[in-house]
Parts: sequence; C-alpha cells; structure tokens
Amino acid sequence: MFIVGAGTIGLTALVAAKAWGAHSIILARHPHQQAAARALGADEVLTDDDAGTARLKELRHAQAIDLPSKRREVRAIR
Repeated sequence: MFIVGAGTIGLTALVAAKAWGAHSIILARHPHQQAAARALGADEVLTDDDAGTARLKELRHAQAIDLPSKRREVRAIR
C-alpha cells in the first residue's frame, strides 16, 4: 500500500495496512513524521526531497506501486 502523507490520517492508514499484513510505503515530509512512520512499522519511508522522488520513480518503473497518471486523474474529475 502506498500512503501519501504521514499526518494523523496517513499514520492511521499505515497502522491499518500493517494490521492487514500489507507491504507499506509511506511518503513523509517532516523528520518527526518519518520517525513516527518507522516506529509504526512502515516497510519503506520516502522523503519529500530528490532522493524520495528518485525512489518513487524506481518503484513506479518496477511496477511495485501503481499511481494514476495526470491524464487519468483529469478524466476521473470530469
């Protein structure tokens, strides 16, 4: 499961994902959020910087995660 954001909702989603046995990847902007995500058992914590962006691209290329393209997002809104 790919979770964007490590605030209250994101961390709650992480706990739920782990309870169901899902592999979890979370994007966390701030150091305290990154630490909380690790403490709650995230399998991978991506940072909001160039390294995190590069890792996200690697995961998409490897098809480890599936993110909608901008074109799909626009169609969904219409």
